[in-house]
Amino acid sequence: MPFPDKKAGCLGISLTFKRTHTLVRIYAGSAKIAKKQDLYTNYVTNGYITEEALYRLAPFLDVFRVDIKGFSDRTYSRIGHIPKFSGSSMSQ
Repeated sequence: MPFPDKKAGCLGISLTFKRTHTLVRIYAGSAKIAKKQDLYTNYVTNGYITEEALYRLAPFLDVFRVDIKGFSDRTYSRIGHIPKFSGSSMSQ
């Protein structure tokens, strides 16, 4: 699959996946390539990300957006498949 090209009118890329820890190397590599091509980078997460993964991605991101599913353990368990929702910490 070809990488987005600014010459073709692409402004950037958006990365999203609920299990960041499994693909963090791929995401960081893709974002790094995008930045070298002067493209914007965005990462959308459900907020369930380890500090290690965040620090690995952060240098290559323009935007980091947390897509909030709700404000209770019940909602996050049902929608985000996250057993305990903290709301005050990025890592669980």
